[in-house]
Amino acid sequence: MDSWQPPPDLLDFLNGEVPIYAGFGSPSAVLRRKALTKLSNALAAAAWCSCQAGAALIARCCRRTFFIARDVPHEWLFPRVSLAIHNGGAGTAHAAARAGVPQVILPFGVNQFFWASRVAARGAAPRFSGWGAAAIAKMIAFAPLDSTRRNAQELGQAMAREDGVGTAVSSRQLWIADAEM
Repeated sequence: MDSWQPPPDLLDFLNGEVPIYAGFGSPSAVLRRKALTKLSNALAAAAWCSCQAGAALIARCCRRTFFIARDVPHEWLFPRVSLAIHNGGAGTAHAAARAGVPQVILPFGVNQFFWASRVAARGAAPRFSGWGAAAIAKMIAFAPLDSTRRNAQELGQAMAREDGVGTAVSSRQLWIADAEM
């Protein structure tokens, strides 16, 4: 990410109102048009949005301004958004949590329900309540609450204090030591 540079039009977009991110990465190819339409209907009343994969349909359906970006590192983008709406993949959930940004996680498979429940348990996201437009709008309304923003920031600060690599190395060394006995 150190060598990545944002395109000038993205920087211009980010100089406006703080956007909402909505993206579903590679799983967006399997999202049905109906699900994306429900999301776009819920977003129609929201602030500016930055979308990645699956964005073309959302941008067509919404009346707000969108910026469709491809291949923007989440670590760079998420500290610059007010909310991250995503499917709850481990990497995206981690990047949003580390950035201290509230999340709306709309899971539809694999481990996404687990990550949605973990972030919600920390108060940095609402509990997933379904793919209906009204349910999504209610989940989006959870994000600007002071308690949600505070919980997201506290989660990000806690993650910044972690030494994941050091912990993994120590754990591995203990495992190897036990195996040698």
